[in-house]
Amino acid sequence: MSHFGIVEIFGEGGKEKYVSPVSALRRAAKILLFAQLAALSFFFVPQMIYPQSISHTIVKGRVLDDSTRSPLPLTNVFVSNSTIGAAADSEGRFMLRDVQLGNQQIVASLVGYVAQTKMLHLIDTTIYEVDFHLRQQPVQVGGVDIEAKEPKEWKENLQRFLKEFLGSTPNADHCRVLNPEVLDFAIGGTGMFTATARGPLEIQNLVLGYQVRCFLDYYTSSEKPLKSAPSQSREPRPTPRLTPSDVVSPRTYVPPTVPAEPLAPLQTQTTIELLCRTRFTPLESRDEKEFTRWKENRRKTYLGSLRHFLTSLVQNNSEKQGFEVYEIYAGRNSDASSLRWKVAAGTLFTRGEFGFERTLSFTPPMQVVYDGGNETLTSSLLLSRQSVIFYINGMLADPLSVTTYGYWSNQRVADMLPTDYAPEDN
Repeated sequence: MSHFGIVEIFGEGGKEKYVSPVSALRRAAKILLFAQLAALSFFFVPQMIYPQSISHTIVKGRVLDDSTRSPLPLTNVFVSNSTIGAAADSEGRFMLRDVQLGNQQIVASLVGYVAQTKMLHLIDTTIYEVDFHLRQQPVQVGGVDIEAKEPKEWKENLQRFLKEFLGSTPNADHCRVLNPEVLDFAIGGTGMFTATARGPLEIQNLVLGYQVRCFLDYYTSSEKPLKSAPSQSREPRPTPRLTPSDVVSPRTYVPPTVPAEPLAPLQTQTTIELLCRTRFTPLESRDEKEFTRWKENRRKTYLGSLRHFLTSLVQNNSEKQGFEVYEIYAGRNSDASSLRWKVAAGTLFTRGEFGFERTLSFTPPMQVVYDGGNETLTSSLLLSRQSVIFYINGMLADPLSVTTYGYWSNQRVADMLPTDYAPEDN
């Protein structure tokens, strides 16, 4: 079903329209018909404007050599962080189907050339065209140093990187970087640890069933006390004589008998910032049993994740999905217990500019507890700006727009699922 409207503009600058006389009976019939159409619009339009699933579009174009303008066949063109990709044909042309609306990075990569990325803001199902002009990779000529073994310091830095990069969930134990030799590390005077890669990292995730090619754009980690959010410095709310019945929805006071997690942002811990472009390729399973195990592991990884939580907000069923949300206020001292106020999840976001967008907006850090699996998972969420855009499939428009603590902060590359992953497909 398609929905469209025709608007006629009258008044200054508009055209005069001749209207023939209409009988009272026909006039009454027209009024009744208009009322029926208005009623239909009232019931159906909101569903079409605010869908529960993201629409898709097509992105196509050409890949050319930047200097010769000759086509570059077999160039790998893909939607970053997804399984969607294609190889350019003999004329350098490519077509990507089923690209979700929103901010999308389209990447073109070819051996011997510098990978190029185009950021597209896809707002409707119009076919988008984008061309790439790739520059040849500079060839470094020089002596070759052969060493009997790798430096001890590099090995130690590699172990630190792998632990931080892959994460600390059980999935990380089954995830391997196949070409660590392309990595370089540095530690600055402030203690900031930096990793760079001279080529894409090849990652094999045997627990989720993906081969991941990762272009590492930015990676730093540091251990230091984190700054508190402005709202944390105020006095905690008084506890005497307050019971759950004293506070009405959307916020419900949680009595001190319910233990509260210490506020994560007040602790000294490792802060990691990571930006990368990845291409997911499903591995070929040896048998049906292995394929079924991968599907189940993907589902388990999705459940309780930040993406799962944001999707549940859109679907207005967070509690049914196993989530509870609390507003956190800390005491003056870092070791003081925090006060928790239960929050109605629907108050955390509003409609976005487009039907597939939503906007998160809250001031104090939010603690999110997931109790829908075999164990209780506790995370905290802090916005880095006044409002943050996310999509109805649970993906953030800008991954650096939020800071996570607890379980969500432990989910890293080993727990990444492609953006086109749909849990209902399992």
